[in-house]
Amino acid sequence: RQARPGHRYRIALDMEGNLVDFRYSTSLEDSLYLYWDGETYVLREEQAELQTRVAALAGLVDTSLYEAVRSLGEDPILADDFAQIFAWDIDFPRNVKSGDAFRVLSERLYLTDDDGEDVYIRPGRILAARYLGSVGKHSAVYFEIDEGRVGYFRPDGTSIEGAFLL
Repeated sequence: RQARPGHRYRIALDMEGNLVDFRYSTSLEDSLYLYWDGETYVLREEQAELQTRVAALAGLVDTSLYEAVRSLGEDPILADDFAQIFAWDIDFPRNVKSGDAFRVLSERLYLTDDDGEDVYIRPGRILAARYLGSVGKHSAVYFEIDEGRVGYFRPDGTSIEGAFLL
């Protein structure tokens, strides 16, 4: 009942026609694997191991940041992540103007498919970002404070996130 277009499956049978294993992939990253261990069937969820590569992206805004990122061939999720980083400083729907410039250093996540080819899956973390435009110059760098505690900081070391006023 949960099958969707784009999901894939693979079935393996032994010489007698008994099910040996069954893999159902809901995405390039996630799958369910059912197999016979000699006594019973075992089911486990699997996630593909992704390789990280670092890439730089730079562009000019024409109509919107979203469209500018998309026109460079990148996943628009990167534009959303970029806007979230600077959300305390820039109101992207209102303050972005044509000709504003942006630069992003980010992770790109890949996996190796069954043919041994590396396939781009999606953007990863933004490691550094800069926005230059009508709203001024804004820069941010990703930093892990402690294990599990991360944030974005300006070059002077101050946090990008503002504090709520009570």
